[in-house]
Amino acid sequence: MAQKAMLGVEGPITLATTVTQLVVVNTSEAPKTIVLWESDVDVYVVATSLAGVADGGTLPDLDRRKVPAAVMPAEVSIAGKRFIGLAGEDAGTARFELLP
Repeated sequence: MAQKAMLGVEGPITLATTVTQLVVVNTSEAPKTIVLWESDVDVYVVATSLAGVADGGTLPDLDRRKVPAAVMPAEVSIAGKRFIGLAGEDAGTARFELLP
């Protein structure tokens, strides 16, 4: 299920091995960066302008970046992407922030 996120506000997310879409609700401005502050599992950032990725869908082979929990906090560029989502390597939790 898609998760609402506010630009510039850190928040929690429950991760699954399927993709959870992030939907910005406090502005029409598109985020350019996602910061992964911490997680108890490795996290995949799914950011794409292509069709075929959906909320609750399987992790795609393309347009994803694995961020190991051990290297967090970490920033990932998502500029210009139409779909932004997160998935865990396993079930877990994370804290993230979308930045302008």
